[in-house]
Amino acid sequence: MDRQHPVLSRCRHLLLWNADRKQYVVVQPPPAVPALPANSYEVIAYPSAGQSQDQQARDRYECHRWAVNQSGFDPSSATQAPPAATADYYRRALGACLSGRGYSIN
Repeated sequence: MDRQHPVLSRCRHLLLWNADRKQYVVVQPPPAVPALPANSYEVIAYPSAGQSQDQQARDRYECHRWAVNQSGFDPSSATQAPPAATADYYRRALGACLSGRGYSIN
């Protein structure tokens, strides 16, 4: 058994192997990561080419403008939610642009 990974016991406790004590110990579960709402237009992009904060802001703005042109939808001026396909197209266009500029997209 791999003792590096936490184990959920029968009594619903999260256990982790403690090599010094040579036994499993109860640990706290990691905090939950909130999911983006389904109608969110946000794309999470991590700079993977050492882009500065200024470059990241420029890239995000330019990619936003390109995604608006591609999708026909501008979330910054929307007064109501668009059809799901339109929002998805905007997100995919924004992600593709940022990926092309050296960002890791989640």
